[in-house]
Amino acid sequence: LHRLEAAQLANALGSFGAEPVVIAAAASVVEDEASRRLLDDHPVVWLDASPAYLADRLGRDHHRRSLGPDPQEALSRQSEERRGPFAAIADVTVAVEGRSRQSIVEEIVHRLTSTATPPTDE
Repeated sequence: LHRLEAAQLANALGSFGAEPVVIAAAASVVEDEASRRLLDDHPVVWLDASPAYLADRLGRDHHRRSLGPDPQEALSRQSEERRGPFAAIADVTVAVEGRSRQSIVEEIVHRLTSTATPPTDE
């Protein structure tokens, strides 16, 4: 599954050229060195949440694969493995717990536009 997710990321990044797009990549791509290199030239936003919050959300979603008898423990392990790579590639980290989608999007737009390099008149 993770190889397929990495391949989909590479395909998506190669499909749009310079056109600005939003790609919601699987969290597992940070475990793949080639995928991390592909993301070097693109703004990366890390939507950060605790394993407890994610486990609660997954418990209400019947369309995702099972993480076993203790989803929070499985997500805690994943978080430990992925936190370093996420921190290394993320240009912006946004905490999402207890927030509306609108406030999250507004923060992302604000932070990405405030970190963008203004064009020069050369």
